[in-house]
Amino acid sequence: MKKIAGFLCIAIGVVLIGHAIIDRSPDLPVDAAAAVNGVVIPQQLVDSVANQVGASQQDPGAVVETLIDHELLYQEGVRMGLLESDPAIRARVIQGVIEQVADQLETPTDRQLEEWYQLNIQRYRPEQQMRFLQIYDPVRDGDPDAAEERLATVARAIRSATDFERQQSTWPHTLRLHDSDVYYADSRLISIYGPSFADRVTSAPVEQVAGPFQSSLGLHLIWVSERRQPPVPAVEAIRAQLVRDWQQDQKATALRQYLQLLRQRADIQVSSPSGP
Repeated sequence: MKKIAGFLCIAIGVVLIGHAIIDRSPDLPVDAAAAVNGVVIPQQLVDSVANQVGASQQDPGAVVETLIDHELLYQEGVRMGLLESDPAIRARVIQGVIEQVADQLETPTDRQLEEWYQLNIQRYRPEQQMRFLQIYDPVRDGDPDAAEERLATVARAIRSATDFERQQSTWPHTLRLHDSDVYYADSRLISIYGPSFADRVTSAPVEQVAGPFQSSLGLHLIWVSERRQPPVPAVEAIRAQLVRDWQQDQKATALRQYLQLLRQRADIQVSSPSGP
């Protein structure tokens, strides 16, 4: 009801002008403000729209008259076949039904949220992170084979992190966007270096020289210093996200069930595919 009122209030605010007040029919239900061709306009809708547009209490019939106009126009649009022929209108009607189904959902209880979290905990587990040293060659001479051989020669001289750091300190190239003290998650590696490099580095052994690996930036010799798996967050730390995800899942379930009910009531015929 709130969405309907919100949709109508702007238009009503524009056209709310001195309609003549009609006499109340004794045949209307007690909670009805009017009826148009048998379609009831609830008094609750009238009151809600009146509050939103600030309609004068001295002219209570003006909102009713405008809602009657809207209902007449809607019914005329249906008669003209706009619901069937206008894709934009069809899409809005479909979305309106989906929103009505979703509006029935409530905020999950603590128990429901905890059960959801445990069933879907992998969705909220942080990515594995790693720190690594690297010796970088931008391959500026256009000879990747030569660059790879240079790095391979350096790799053969490395037996420890100290060896790696010593070679790194004398290497002529530095990749400034890399920080060996920062923990990098897989997604960040992909964004900086590309997916192929990220796959190679995340599978490289810890405390061993690895590579050279090619990335979108050049060639890299790698020394993985550490890998760690951050703990899963507590429910309270991500409660807002859990509530959104729970409601989204419940919305999808409710919609599937509602469509199943509609299908049971409907007469649906589907043509068989023609044979070869």
